[in-house]
Amino acid sequence: MFALAGAVSYWIGVNLTIYVSPLDSNVANTALAGVVTAAGLGLLVMTLGTLRFSPVSFAALCTVGGLGGAAVALEWLNELTDDFVVGHLAWQVLTCIALYYAPKRGT
Repeated sequence: MFALAGAVSYWIGVNLTIYVSPLDSNVANTALAGVVTAAGLGLLVMTLGTLRFSPVSFAALCTVGGLGGAAVALEWLNELTDDFVVGHLAWQVLTCIALYYAPKRGT
């Protein structure tokens, strides 16, 4: 279930950045996609998983999602690598850290 949600969130983020592009900047669009995908995964884990909702931890999750999304865009614009490895790694690691430190149910 979570693997499918991860794939769907990535698809949403890519399509938001490429096709919708609500903002004037590629970096801002990709950062927004990072926020949306991190928020979606966070809500899923809080609804079906072991985390409980906390406004502070949810805001932290969205913030690091945006930072990771911006890293993807900066890597893409500066052509640092062909595969966006650094940006994707930044998004994954930052999001995992935020989820790890989010409050758990029963605590």
